[in-house]
Amino acid sequence: MDKIRIVFQVCLNNFRKWPTNPRLYVLGLLMILFVKIVDDPIKAFVIATGVPVTPYAFPFLINGWYSVLMFMFGVVLLFCDAPFADEHQPYTLIRSGKRLWLLGQILYVFVASAVYFLFIIFLSIAFLMPHVLFSADWGKVWMTLARTTAGGQFSLSYPVPLRILSSYHPINAMALCFFLCWMVGSFLGLLMYLWNRHLNRIVGALVAAILVSLEIIVYFNEYWLAYYSPISWTSLYLLDPYNISTNPSVTYAVTGILIINAVLIVLLFILDPKKDVEVLEQI
Repeated sequence: MDKIRIVFQVCLNNFRKWPTNPRLYVLGLLMILFVKIVDDPIKAFVIATGVPVTPYAFPFLINGWYSVLMFMFGVVLLFCDAPFADEHQPYTLIRSGKRLWLLGQILYVFVASAVYFLFIIFLSIAFLMPHVLFSADWGKVWMTLARTTAGGQFSLSYPVPLRILSSYHPINAMALCFFLCWMVGSFLGLLMYLWNRHLNRIVGALVAAILVSLEIIVYFNEYWLAYYSPISWTSLYLLDPYNISTNPSVTYAVTGILIINAVLIVLLFILDPKKDVEVLEQI
């Protein structure tokens, strides 16, 4: 029980530093501005038609390649200071031991990734208020935008593919999108932790940025690359829920990202205890 408490304490210590970290304020402001900009055309359409929209924008929002880039570069900015070893960490390390300290840092990556994407989902709903109708169905607005060219008249910022509406229940789509984004965000965090810990922060951030940038190539019809690009697995449009096309299946994406994260965690437990913890300045 004491070991579990220590792991959570290490994780919470990282969150306690958030209010004093200017980088996170910049990240939050960027996400607020971006989501507002891409949500505004939807809100304008809703106001013009007088029909409220259901709160399921996130599966479509994450579908645009520029949105994926923006959100995932945000993850890079969130975790670029891995392994989170500021001047207070040596004292925490002495009390916890290397393995529990590492486990607390890994837990922090997963929890911080979840908080980040929950924040984006919250913003995607908040900027559509007060014109939001909470319903278990997709609703008229999303169906209209998927079946007609009405979105073009309002310069819709992201696509609303009919394939998503016809293949997924909205709550399932929201849950699946969040899970995949959460796991991919955690993957980037763990990857940067591994590179930063054993090389330097520049290399870790650069590797993560290259993987994120690969999404541009995937979205310009090089769909075969989606099999090798975990970032692409966040888009329901690129995934095949029925396993009848050449695109990666949902099972492939879910299984793949879980295996990759598990491998990274194992590598961290093998390699990390062999290296001393160096105090690094906050980015």
